[in-house]
Amino acid sequence: MYLRWKVRGVGPATVTRSAQLVKSERVDGKPRQRIVAYLGALQDGARDVRAREWFWKRLLPRLDALNLDAAERARIVAQIAEVVPRGTEVERLEEARSLAERQAAWQREWAAFQRQNGRL
Repeated sequence: MYLRWKVRGVGPATVTRSAQLVKSERVDGKPRQRIVAYLGALQDGARDVRAREWFWKRLLPRLDALNLDAAERARIVAQIAEVVPRGTEVERLEEARSLAERQAAWQREWAAFQRQNGRL
């Protein structure tokens, strides 16, 4: 079995990469590829740490369900990580800080809107 990436879409904002686990077989003497499992997809425009973590959160249970031996699973995970790296602790902390800042800014704007319209 091997990992295959399918690229779909038009333009850089809508390109989606889908990971598929594929097995080569011969049917009537001709080589054919059979999709064993669809592992996940990620848009190229959504490569921030949250999108990558979501991808991995959905990917790992799918790999678990395939009952692969440890060496094959490690090889597949390494190949996926080359294209979709897992988020580092620093990236996760930065994303959490950024989210907190955006939420605080939104709350300030909402409070100002309510004061302006006489609702506070």
